[in-house]
Amino acid sequence: SEIKKTEDLLLKYATKHVMLFRFPGLCFDDEDMRILNSTGYTATGGDVYGIDGFENNPDKIINNVLKNVKPGSIIVLHLHGGPYAKETATALPIIKKKVKNDGYKIVKVTDLWAQKLVNELTDRSLLNHWQIPF
Repeated sequence: SEIKKTEDLLLKYATKHVMLFRFPGLCFDDEDMRILNSTGYTATGGDVYGIDGFENNPDKIINNVLKNVKPGSIIVLHLHGGPYAKETATALPIIKKKVKNDGYKIVKVTDLWAQKLVNELTDRSLLNHWQIPF
């Protein structure tokens, strides 16, 4: 499967491997989730989209993020640059500076998920209904 091929490459070349998976374009159906679940990966997504693909104006990317970010947000941006996301690299340092100035702490997705788990497990009302929201 594509997941296994990608995992093999990550295990070979990445310095760290986590069992989180984001569907490309956040497009998936029940069958995709069934396949993913059988691999041991956990699906993750985001709630703030830079809409940076094909965007030529870094200010638009910055505004797309800043107007929607809130505590616990996962910001989705492209990283490949080139003709498809050429202004993301320009926008990212500004986004990072502004969210930090607004009092947010930037953390890895794995740390965010771990904190959500701790918060849910310490909320007694959720102990019998626990699941991490997607």
